[in-house]
Amino acid sequence: MLPKVVIVGRPNAGKSTLFNKIIGKRRALTHETPYLTRDFMTEEVAWNRVFFELIDTAGIDSTLKNTLNKKIIEMLTRKIEEAEIIIFTVDGMSQVTLLDEQIANLIRKMGKEIILVINKVDGPNKLKVNYEYSKFGFEKVMNVSSVHGTGIGDLLDMITDILKENGHSETPEEKEPEPDEERLTKRGTTKTLSRRRRKEIEEEALKKETASKEKDEKGNEYDPNAAIKIAVVGQPNAGKSSILNAILGYERTLVCEEPGTTRDSIDTNITFENRKITLIDTAGIRKNTSAYDKIEYFSVNRAIATLEKCDVAIIMIDAVKGITFQDKHILDVALTNGKGVVISFNKIDMIKGKDLESVKQDLVNYLHNEFPDSAHVPKCFVSAMKNLNVFEPLQTAIRIYEAVVNSKITTSMLNSYITEIISLHPPVSFKGRMLKIYYSTMVAKTPPTFVLFVNNTKLVSSAYERYIKNKLRQAFHFEGYPIRANFKTSMSKASKNQ
Repeated sequence: MLPKVVIVGRPNAGKSTLFNKIIGKRRALTHETPYLTRDFMTEEVAWNRVFFELIDTAGIDSTLKNTLNKKIIEMLTRKIEEAEIIIFTVDGMSQVTLLDEQIANLIRKMGKEIILVINKVDGPNKLKVNYEYSKFGFEKVMNVSSVHGTGIGDLLDMITDILKENGHSETPEEKEPEPDEERLTKRGTTKTLSRRRRKEIEEEALKKETASKEKDEKGNEYDPNAAIKIAVVGQPNAGKSSILNAILGYERTLVCEEPGTTRDSIDTNITFENRKITLIDTAGIRKNTSAYDKIEYFSVNRAIATLEKCDVAIIMIDAVKGITFQDKHILDVALTNGKGVVISFNKIDMIKGKDLESVKQDLVNYLHNEFPDSAHVPKCFVSAMKNLNVFEPLQTAIRIYEAVVNSKITTSMLNSYITEIISLHPPVSFKGRMLKIYYSTMVAKTPPTFVLFVNNTKLVSSAYERYIKNKLRQAFHFEGYPIRANFKTSMSKASKNQ
Protein backbone atom coordinates (compact mmCIF):
# COMPACT_ATOMS: atom_id res chain seq x y z
CA MET A 1 0.00 0.00 0.00
CA LEU A 2 1.32 3.44 -0.93
CA PRO A 3 2.08 5.99 1.80
CA LYS A 4 -0.57 8.71 2.05
CA VAL A 5 0.10 12.44 1.92
CA VAL A 6 -2.95 14.54 2.85
CA ILE A 7 -3.49 18.24 2.15
CA VAL A 8 -5.39 20.11 4.89
CA GLY A 9 -6.20 23.73 5.66
CA ARG A 10 -8.97 26.22 6.10
CA PRO A 11 -11.40 26.98 3.26
CA ASN A 12 -10.01 28.90 0.27
CA ALA A 13 -6.35 28.42 1.20
CA GLY A 14 -5.66 26.94 -2.25
CA LYS A 15 -5.60 23.22 -1.37
CA SER A 16 -7.30 22.01 -4.55
CA THR A 17 -5.15 24.29 -6.73
CA LEU A 18 -2.06 22.80 -5.06
CA PHE A 19 -3.44 19.28 -5.59
CA ASN A 20 -4.05 19.95 -9.30
CA LYS A 21 -0.61 21.48 -9.78
CA ILE A 22 1.17 18.52 -8.19
CA ILE A 23 -0.71 15.87 -10.18
CA GLY A 24 -0.43 17.91 -13.39
CA LYS A 25 -4.12 18.00 -14.33
CA ARG A 26 -7.36 19.68 -13.27
CA ARG A 27 -9.14 16.96 -11.35
CA ALA A 28 -10.43 18.96 -8.43
CA LEU A 29 -12.80 21.89 -8.98
CA THR A 30 -11.22 25.22 -8.10
CA HIS A 31 -12.94 28.57 -7.55
CA GLU A 32 -12.58 31.58 -5.30
CA THR A 33 -15.76 30.49 -3.48
CA PRO A 34 -15.01 28.98 -0.02
CA TYR A 35 -16.22 25.47 0.95
CA LEU A 36 -16.04 24.28 -2.68
CA THR A 37 -14.37 20.91 -2.00
CA ARG A 38 -16.47 18.49 0.07
CA ASP A 39 -15.36 14.95 -0.76
CA PHE A 40 -11.71 13.94 -0.71
CA MET A 41 -9.89 13.20 -3.96
CA THR A 42 -6.91 10.90 -4.38
CA GLU A 43 -4.23 10.54 -7.05
CA GLU A 44 -1.08 8.45 -7.29
CA VAL A 45 2.06 10.60 -7.62
CA ALA A 46 5.61 9.61 -8.59
CA TRP A 47 8.54 11.90 -7.80
CA ASN A 48 12.24 11.09 -7.43
CA ARG A 49 11.29 7.44 -8.14
CA VAL A 50 9.08 7.34 -5.03
CA PHE A 51 5.34 6.69 -5.28
CA PHE A 52 2.78 8.06 -2.86
CA GLU A 53 -0.96 8.74 -2.71
CA LEU A 54 -1.88 12.43 -2.60
CA ILE A 55 -5.22 13.32 -1.00
CA ASP A 56 -7.11 16.60 -1.38
CA THR A 57 -9.59 17.35 1.40
CA ALA A 58 -12.34 19.81 2.25
CA GLY A 59 -11.58 23.00 4.14
CA ILE A 60 -11.85 22.67 7.94
CA ASP A 61 -14.20 25.08 9.66
CA SER A 62 -15.15 24.09 13.19
CA THR A 63 -17.44 27.14 13.52
CA LEU A 64 -20.10 25.63 11.22
CA LYS A 65 -22.51 23.40 13.14
CA ASN A 66 -24.61 21.93 10.30
CA THR A 67 -24.85 18.19 9.55
CA LEU A 68 -22.86 18.42 6.32
CA ASN A 69 -19.89 20.12 7.97
CA LYS A 70 -19.95 17.58 10.81
CA LYS A 71 -19.66 14.74 8.28
CA ILE A 72 -16.88 16.59 6.43
CA ILE A 73 -14.84 16.91 9.64
CA GLU A 74 -15.40 13.24 10.57
CA MET A 75 -14.19 12.09 7.14
CA LEU A 76 -11.25 14.50 7.22
CA THR A 77 -10.16 13.27 10.65
CA ARG A 78 -10.06 9.68 9.34
CA LYS A 79 -7.90 10.76 6.39
CA ILE A 80 -5.46 12.59 8.67
CA GLU A 81 -5.15 9.51 10.91
CA GLU A 82 -4.28 7.35 7.88
CA ALA A 83 -1.73 9.82 6.49
CA GLU A 84 2.04 9.62 6.85
CA ILE A 85 2.62 13.27 5.93
CA ILE A 86 0.30 16.24 6.46
CA ILE A 87 0.62 19.24 4.14
CA PHE A 88 -0.84 22.09 6.19
CA THR A 89 -1.75 24.74 3.60
CA VAL A 90 -2.23 28.36 4.62
CA ASP A 91 -2.99 31.53 2.64
CA GLY A 92 0.20 33.58 2.38
CA MET A 93 -1.71 36.66 1.24
CA SER A 94 -3.61 36.99 4.52
CA GLN A 95 -2.87 37.08 8.22
CA VAL A 96 -3.06 34.09 10.52
CA THR A 97 -6.69 33.36 11.41
CA LEU A 98 -8.31 31.58 14.34
CA LEU A 99 -9.13 28.66 12.01
CA ASP A 100 -5.45 28.34 11.07
CA GLU A 101 -4.53 28.13 14.75
CA GLN A 102 -7.25 25.55 15.46
CA ILE A 103 -6.08 23.34 12.57
CA ALA A 104 -2.46 23.66 13.68
CA ASN A 105 -3.40 22.49 17.20
CA LEU A 106 -5.45 19.61 15.78
CA ILE A 107 -2.77 18.17 13.50
CA ARG A 108 0.04 18.74 16.02
CA LYS A 109 -1.65 16.19 18.31
CA MET A 110 -1.68 13.55 15.53
CA GLY A 111 2.03 12.82 15.78
CA LYS A 112 2.53 12.97 12.00
CA GLU A 113 5.18 14.55 9.82
CA ILE A 114 3.89 18.06 9.05
CA ILE A 115 4.96 20.38 6.25
CA LEU A 116 3.65 23.93 6.57
CA VAL A 117 2.97 25.15 3.02
CA ILE A 118 2.51 28.91 2.73
CA ASN A 119 0.58 29.26 -0.50
CA LYS A 120 0.02 32.22 -2.86
CA VAL A 121 3.58 33.47 -2.25
CA ASP A 122 5.66 34.49 -5.26
CA GLY A 123 6.54 38.08 -4.43
CA PRO A 124 8.78 40.09 -2.08
CA ASN A 125 6.32 39.77 0.80
CA LYS A 126 7.52 36.24 1.63
CA LEU A 127 9.68 37.38 4.57
CA LYS A 128 6.67 39.04 6.18
CA VAL A 129 4.62 35.91 5.57
CA ASN A 130 7.24 33.64 7.14
CA TYR A 131 7.23 35.81 10.23
CA GLU A 132 3.42 35.68 10.49
CA TYR A 133 3.32 31.87 10.46
CA SER A 134 6.51 31.18 12.45
CA LYS A 135 4.39 31.23 15.62
CA PHE A 136 3.19 27.68 14.78
CA GLY A 137 6.70 26.33 15.41
CA PHE A 138 6.72 23.80 12.54
CA GLU A 139 10.25 22.89 11.44
CA LYS A 140 9.47 22.14 7.79
CA VAL A 141 8.15 25.20 5.95
CA MET A 142 7.75 25.77 2.20
CA ASN A 143 6.73 28.92 0.30
CA VAL A 144 4.83 28.08 -2.88
CA SER A 145 2.54 29.54 -5.49
CA SER A 146 0.12 26.83 -6.63
CA VAL A 147 -1.14 28.97 -9.49
CA HIS A 148 2.31 29.68 -10.98
CA GLY A 149 4.02 26.46 -9.85
CA THR A 150 6.68 28.26 -7.81
CA GLY A 151 8.25 25.98 -5.18
CA ILE A 152 6.26 22.87 -6.14
CA GLY A 153 9.38 20.91 -7.12
CA ASP A 154 11.08 21.75 -3.80
CA LEU A 155 7.92 20.69 -1.93
CA LEU A 156 7.89 17.33 -3.72
CA ASP A 157 11.61 16.87 -2.95
CA MET A 158 10.86 17.41 0.74
CA ILE A 159 7.93 14.93 0.68
CA THR A 160 9.97 12.17 -0.99
CA ASP A 161 12.97 12.76 1.29
CA ILE A 162 10.72 12.22 4.33
CA LEU A 163 9.22 9.06 2.80
CA LYS A 164 12.68 7.67 2.07
CA GLU A 165 13.76 8.38 5.65
CA ASN A 166 10.65 6.50 6.84
CA GLY A 167 11.70 3.40 4.92
CA HIS A 168 9.74 3.69 1.70
CA SER A 169 11.99 2.27 -0.97
CA GLU A 170 12.53 3.72 -4.40
CA THR A 171 11.04 2.10 -7.48
CA PRO A 172 12.94 -1.04 -8.49
CA GLU A 173 15.76 -0.91 -10.97
CA GLU A 174 15.45 -2.50 -14.39
CA LYS A 175 14.74 -6.22 -14.22
CA GLU A 176 17.60 -8.67 -14.33
CA PRO A 177 18.02 -10.66 -17.56
CA GLU A 178 15.64 -13.55 -18.07
CA PRO A 179 16.99 -17.01 -17.09
CA ASP A 180 17.32 -17.96 -20.77
CA GLU A 181 19.52 -14.97 -21.49
CA GLU A 182 21.62 -15.51 -18.36
CA ARG A 183 22.35 -19.06 -19.45
CA LEU A 184 23.22 -17.93 -22.96
CA THR A 185 25.60 -15.34 -21.57
CA LYS A 186 27.60 -18.06 -19.80
CA ARG A 187 27.96 -19.92 -23.07
CA GLY A 188 29.56 -16.90 -24.68
CA THR A 189 26.86 -16.38 -27.33
CA THR A 190 25.13 -13.41 -25.78
CA LYS A 191 25.00 -11.11 -28.79
CA THR A 192 23.58 -13.61 -31.29
CA LEU A 193 21.14 -15.74 -29.30
CA SER A 194 20.07 -13.15 -26.74
CA ARG A 195 19.16 -10.67 -29.47
CA ARG A 196 17.29 -13.33 -31.43
CA ARG A 197 15.42 -14.48 -28.33
CA ARG A 198 14.59 -10.88 -27.45
CA LYS A 199 13.20 -10.33 -30.93
CA GLU A 200 11.02 -13.44 -30.60
CA ILE A 201 9.70 -12.25 -27.23
CA GLU A 202 8.92 -8.79 -28.65
CA GLU A 203 7.08 -10.30 -31.63
CA GLU A 204 5.04 -12.57 -29.35
CA ALA A 205 4.18 -9.64 -27.08
CA LEU A 206 3.19 -7.53 -30.09
CA LYS A 207 0.88 -10.28 -31.37
CA LYS A 208 -0.76 -10.62 -27.95
CA GLU A 209 -1.14 -6.85 -27.62
CA THR A 210 -2.66 -6.53 -31.11
CA ALA A 211 -5.02 -9.43 -30.48
CA SER A 212 -6.12 -8.07 -27.11
CA LYS A 213 -6.99 -4.61 -28.40
CA GLU A 214 -10.26 -3.63 -29.99
CA LYS A 215 -11.59 -0.30 -31.20
CA ASP A 216 -14.49 1.81 -30.08
CA GLU A 217 -16.87 3.84 -32.21
CA LYS A 218 -14.32 6.64 -32.67
CA GLY A 219 -11.53 4.27 -33.65
CA ASN A 220 -9.72 4.50 -30.31
CA GLU A 221 -8.02 1.35 -29.12
CA TYR A 222 -8.79 -0.03 -25.70
CA ASP A 223 -7.50 -2.90 -23.64
CA PRO A 224 -10.11 -5.45 -22.47
CA ASN A 225 -7.99 -5.99 -19.35
CA ALA A 226 -8.13 -2.31 -18.37
CA ALA A 227 -10.45 -1.10 -15.63
CA ILE A 228 -14.10 -0.66 -16.64
CA LYS A 229 -15.16 2.97 -16.09
CA ILE A 230 -18.63 2.90 -14.52
CA ALA A 231 -20.25 6.27 -13.80
CA VAL A 232 -23.10 6.67 -11.34
CA VAL A 233 -25.30 9.50 -12.64
CA GLY A 234 -28.71 10.97 -11.93
CA GLN A 235 -30.58 13.87 -10.43
CA PRO A 236 -29.66 15.37 -7.03
CA ASN A 237 -30.69 13.20 -4.07
CA ALA A 238 -31.34 10.12 -6.22
CA GLY A 239 -28.91 8.15 -4.04
CA LYS A 240 -25.73 8.12 -6.16
CA SER A 241 -23.26 8.58 -3.32
CA SER A 242 -25.29 6.30 -1.04
CA ILE A 243 -25.12 3.33 -3.39
CA LEU A 244 -21.41 3.92 -4.01
CA ASN A 245 -20.76 3.84 -0.26
CA ALA A 246 -22.95 0.73 0.11
CA ILE A 247 -20.94 -1.08 -2.58
CA LEU A 248 -17.61 -0.09 -1.04
CA GLY A 249 -18.70 -0.83 2.52
CA TYR A 250 -17.45 2.50 3.88
CA GLU A 251 -18.26 6.20 3.50
CA ARG A 252 -16.16 7.13 0.48
CA THR A 253 -18.34 10.09 -0.51
CA LEU A 254 -20.43 12.42 1.61
CA VAL A 255 -24.13 11.65 1.90
CA CYS A 256 -26.49 14.38 3.07
CA GLU A 257 -30.12 15.35 2.51
CA GLU A 258 -28.92 18.71 1.18
CA PRO A 259 -29.14 18.63 -2.64
CA GLY A 260 -25.85 19.17 -4.49
CA THR A 261 -23.62 17.68 -1.79
CA THR A 262 -21.34 16.06 -4.39
CA ARG A 263 -19.58 18.58 -6.60
CA ASP A 264 -16.54 16.86 -8.08
CA SER A 265 -16.56 13.62 -10.05
CA ILE A 266 -15.02 11.21 -7.55
CA ASP A 267 -13.06 8.20 -8.89
CA THR A 268 -12.64 5.06 -6.79
CA ASN A 269 -10.58 2.14 -8.10
CA ILE A 270 -11.66 -1.30 -6.85
CA THR A 271 -11.43 -4.96 -7.78
CA PHE A 272 -14.87 -6.53 -7.90
CA GLU A 273 -15.35 -10.23 -8.72
CA ASN A 274 -11.81 -10.37 -10.16
CA ARG A 275 -12.45 -7.39 -12.44
CA LYS A 276 -10.78 -3.98 -12.21
CA ILE A 277 -13.40 -1.25 -11.86
CA THR A 278 -13.22 2.54 -11.70
CA LEU A 279 -16.40 3.75 -9.99
CA ILE A 280 -17.19 7.41 -10.63
CA ASP A 281 -19.61 9.34 -8.42
CA THR A 282 -20.89 12.50 -10.12
CA ALA A 283 -22.73 15.68 -9.23
CA GLY A 284 -26.52 15.62 -9.53
CA ILE A 285 -27.81 16.79 -12.92
CA ARG A 286 -31.01 18.82 -12.68
CA LYS A 287 -33.17 20.42 -15.33
CA ASN A 288 -33.32 24.12 -14.47
CA THR A 289 -29.96 25.25 -15.82
CA SER A 290 -30.91 28.92 -15.49
CA ALA A 291 -30.83 28.51 -11.70
CA TYR A 292 -27.27 27.15 -11.61
CA ASP A 293 -24.66 29.14 -9.77
CA LYS A 294 -21.11 29.03 -11.14
CA ILE A 295 -20.09 26.15 -8.89
CA GLU A 296 -23.04 23.98 -9.85
CA TYR A 297 -22.55 24.89 -13.51
CA PHE A 298 -19.01 23.48 -13.49
CA SER A 299 -20.08 20.47 -11.40
CA VAL A 300 -22.87 19.55 -13.82
CA ASN A 301 -20.63 20.05 -16.85
CA ARG A 302 -18.07 17.73 -15.31
CA ALA A 303 -20.78 15.14 -14.59
CA ILE A 304 -21.93 15.26 -18.22
CA ALA A 305 -18.31 15.02 -19.45
CA THR A 306 -17.86 11.96 -17.23
CA LEU A 307 -21.03 10.46 -18.71
CA GLU A 308 -19.58 10.97 -22.20
CA LYS A 309 -16.26 9.27 -21.33
CA CYS A 310 -17.35 6.29 -19.20
CA ASP A 311 -17.89 2.72 -20.47
CA VAL A 312 -21.18 2.13 -18.66
CA ALA A 313 -23.54 4.53 -16.90
CA ILE A 314 -25.65 3.47 -13.93
CA ILE A 315 -28.55 5.93 -13.98
CA MET A 316 -30.06 6.33 -10.51
CA ILE A 317 -33.78 7.18 -10.39
CA ASP A 318 -35.78 7.94 -7.25
CA ALA A 319 -38.53 5.28 -7.31
CA VAL A 320 -40.67 7.31 -4.89
CA LYS A 321 -40.41 10.51 -6.90
CA GLY A 322 -40.94 8.64 -10.17
CA ILE A 323 -39.47 9.13 -13.65
CA THR A 324 -39.02 12.78 -14.62
CA PHE A 325 -38.14 14.58 -17.83
CA GLN A 326 -34.57 14.99 -16.59
CA ASP A 327 -34.18 11.24 -16.01
CA LYS A 328 -35.16 10.67 -19.64
CA HIS A 329 -32.75 13.40 -20.74
CA ILE A 330 -29.84 11.74 -18.89
CA LEU A 331 -30.76 8.40 -20.48
CA ASP A 332 -30.86 10.05 -23.91
CA VAL A 333 -27.41 11.64 -23.40
CA ALA A 334 -25.92 8.27 -22.39
CA LEU A 335 -27.38 6.35 -25.35
CA THR A 336 -26.59 9.15 -27.83
CA ASN A 337 -22.95 8.90 -26.75
CA GLY A 338 -23.00 5.13 -27.28
CA LYS A 339 -22.65 4.17 -23.62
CA GLY A 340 -23.87 1.04 -21.95
CA VAL A 341 -26.72 1.85 -19.57
CA VAL A 342 -28.16 0.26 -16.44
CA ILE A 343 -31.20 1.91 -14.83
CA SER A 344 -31.32 1.58 -11.06
CA PHE A 345 -34.52 2.54 -9.25
CA ASN A 346 -33.51 3.49 -5.70
CA LYS A 347 -35.44 3.87 -2.39
CA ILE A 348 -37.72 0.85 -2.89
CA ASP A 349 -37.68 0.42 0.90
CA MET A 350 -39.95 3.46 1.09
CA ILE A 351 -42.68 1.73 -0.95
CA LYS A 352 -45.17 -0.47 0.91
CA GLY A 353 -44.53 -4.16 0.37
CA LYS A 354 -47.95 -4.94 -1.12
CA ASP A 355 -47.59 -2.09 -3.62
CA LEU A 356 -43.98 -2.79 -4.61
CA GLU A 357 -44.58 -5.13 -7.56
CA SER A 358 -47.26 -2.93 -9.09
CA VAL A 359 -45.05 0.16 -8.67
CA LYS A 360 -42.16 -1.65 -10.35
CA GLN A 361 -44.34 -2.60 -13.31
CA ASP A 362 -45.78 0.91 -13.58
CA LEU A 363 -42.29 2.45 -13.62
CA VAL A 364 -41.05 0.08 -16.34
CA ASN A 365 -44.19 0.48 -18.48
CA TYR A 366 -44.09 4.26 -18.22
CA LEU A 367 -40.40 4.36 -19.16
CA HIS A 368 -40.94 2.11 -22.19
CA ASN A 369 -43.89 4.18 -23.37
CA GLU A 370 -42.10 7.50 -22.94
CA PHE A 371 -38.70 6.31 -24.12
CA PRO A 372 -38.99 3.21 -26.39
CA ASP A 373 -35.20 2.84 -26.72
CA SER A 374 -35.10 1.96 -23.02
CA ALA A 375 -36.71 -1.44 -23.70
CA HIS A 376 -33.30 -3.10 -24.13
CA VAL A 377 -31.82 -1.40 -21.03
CA PRO A 378 -31.62 -3.61 -17.90
CA LYS A 379 -33.44 -2.35 -14.81
CA CYS A 380 -32.58 -2.93 -11.15
CA PHE A 381 -34.55 -2.11 -8.00
CA VAL A 382 -32.42 -1.26 -4.98
CA SER A 383 -32.32 0.43 -1.61
CA ALA A 384 -28.96 1.98 -0.83
CA MET A 385 -30.19 2.90 2.64
CA LYS A 386 -31.25 -0.67 3.53
CA ASN A 387 -28.47 -2.40 1.53
CA LEU A 388 -31.00 -4.19 -0.72
CA ASN A 389 -29.64 -5.44 -4.07
CA VAL A 390 -26.89 -2.79 -4.01
CA PHE A 391 -24.43 -4.95 -5.98
CA GLU A 392 -26.92 -5.81 -8.74
CA PRO A 393 -26.42 -2.60 -10.81
CA LEU A 394 -22.63 -3.04 -10.71
CA GLN A 395 -22.83 -6.73 -11.64
CA THR A 396 -25.21 -5.89 -14.48
CA ALA A 397 -22.93 -3.11 -15.75
CA ILE A 398 -19.98 -5.51 -15.88
CA ARG A 399 -22.08 -8.16 -17.60
CA ILE A 400 -23.33 -5.97 -20.43
CA TYR A 401 -19.87 -4.43 -20.98
CA GLU A 402 -18.09 -7.77 -21.19
CA ALA A 403 -20.82 -9.25 -23.42
CA VAL A 404 -20.15 -6.51 -25.97
CA VAL A 405 -16.35 -6.43 -25.66
CA ASN A 406 -15.97 -10.21 -25.80
CA SER A 407 -18.41 -10.73 -28.67
CA LYS A 408 -16.86 -12.69 -31.54
CA ILE A 409 -18.75 -11.83 -34.72
CA THR A 410 -16.90 -12.73 -37.90
CA THR A 411 -17.77 -11.04 -41.18
CA SER A 412 -18.95 -14.32 -42.72
CA MET A 413 -21.17 -15.02 -39.69
CA LEU A 414 -22.66 -11.52 -39.89
CA ASN A 415 -23.36 -11.71 -43.62
CA SER A 416 -25.00 -15.11 -43.29
CA TYR A 417 -27.27 -13.79 -40.57
CA ILE A 418 -28.15 -10.62 -42.51
CA THR A 419 -29.14 -12.81 -45.51
CA GLU A 420 -31.31 -14.91 -43.21
CA ILE A 421 -33.21 -12.01 -41.65
CA ILE A 422 -33.77 -10.41 -45.07
CA SER A 423 -35.29 -13.64 -46.36
CA LEU A 424 -37.57 -13.80 -43.30
CA HIS A 425 -38.78 -10.24 -43.78
CA PRO A 426 -37.82 -8.67 -47.17
CA PRO A 427 -37.82 -4.86 -47.42
CA VAL A 428 -40.76 -3.13 -49.03
CA SER A 429 -40.11 -1.73 -52.51
CA PHE A 430 -40.06 2.03 -53.00
CA LYS A 431 -41.18 3.42 -56.37
CA GLY A 432 -40.58 0.04 -57.93
CA ARG A 433 -37.06 -0.30 -56.51
CA MET A 434 -36.02 -2.87 -53.88
CA LEU A 435 -33.40 -2.40 -51.21
CA LYS A 436 -30.47 -4.80 -51.61
CA ILE A 437 -27.83 -5.40 -48.91
CA TYR A 438 -24.65 -6.69 -50.54
CA TYR A 439 -22.16 -6.84 -47.69
CA SER A 440 -21.95 -6.15 -43.94
CA THR A 441 -19.14 -5.82 -41.43
CA MET A 442 -18.74 -4.92 -37.74
CA VAL A 443 -16.42 -1.92 -37.29
CA ALA A 444 -16.66 -1.21 -33.52
CA LYS A 445 -17.73 -2.93 -30.33
CA THR A 446 -18.54 -0.06 -27.95
CA PRO A 447 -21.19 0.56 -29.01
CA PRO A 448 -21.79 -2.31 -31.47
CA THR A 449 -21.42 -0.61 -34.84
CA PHE A 450 -22.10 -2.16 -38.24
CA VAL A 451 -21.61 -0.92 -41.78
CA LEU A 452 -24.00 -2.31 -44.40
CA PHE A 453 -23.29 -1.70 -48.11
CA VAL A 454 -26.50 -1.35 -50.12
CA ASN A 455 -27.58 -0.44 -53.63
CA ASN A 456 -29.14 2.87 -52.53
CA THR A 457 -29.24 4.37 -49.04
CA LYS A 458 -32.46 6.26 -49.89
CA LEU A 459 -34.27 2.91 -49.99
CA VAL A 460 -33.53 2.25 -46.29
CA SER A 461 -36.64 3.09 -44.27
CA SER A 462 -36.45 3.86 -40.55
CA ALA A 463 -38.74 0.88 -39.87
CA TYR A 464 -36.47 -1.54 -41.72
CA GLU A 465 -33.36 -0.13 -40.04
CA ARG A 466 -35.06 -0.68 -36.68
CA TYR A 467 -35.95 -4.24 -37.72
CA ILE A 468 -32.30 -5.03 -38.55
CA LYS A 469 -31.04 -3.52 -35.29
CA ASN A 470 -33.54 -5.48 -33.21
CA LYS A 471 -32.61 -8.72 -34.96
CA LEU A 472 -28.90 -8.08 -34.40
CA ARG A 473 -29.57 -7.37 -30.73
CA GLN A 474 -31.52 -10.62 -30.33
CA ALA A 475 -28.97 -12.73 -32.17
CA PHE A 476 -25.83 -11.44 -30.46
CA HIS A 477 -27.30 -10.56 -27.03
CA PHE A 478 -26.41 -6.86 -27.03
CA GLU A 479 -28.08 -5.60 -23.86
CA GLY A 480 -27.93 -2.06 -22.54
CA TYR A 481 -25.99 -0.62 -25.49
CA PRO A 482 -27.38 1.24 -28.51
CA ILE A 483 -26.68 -0.42 -31.86
CA ARG A 484 -25.30 1.66 -34.73
CA ALA A 485 -26.20 0.58 -38.29
CA ASN A 486 -24.51 2.76 -40.91
CA PHE A 487 -25.77 2.22 -44.46
CA LYS A 488 -23.45 3.08 -47.36
CA THR A 489 -23.93 2.85 -51.09
CA SER A 490 -21.73 0.14 -52.62
CA MET A 491 -19.67 1.94 -55.26
CA SER A 492 -18.72 -1.22 -57.15
CA LYS A 493 -22.35 -2.34 -57.46
CA ALA A 494 -23.53 1.20 -58.24
CA SER A 495 -21.07 1.49 -61.17
CA LYS A 496 -22.33 -1.77 -62.64
CA ASN A 497 -25.95 -0.62 -62.43
CA GLN A 498 -25.24 2.64 -64.21
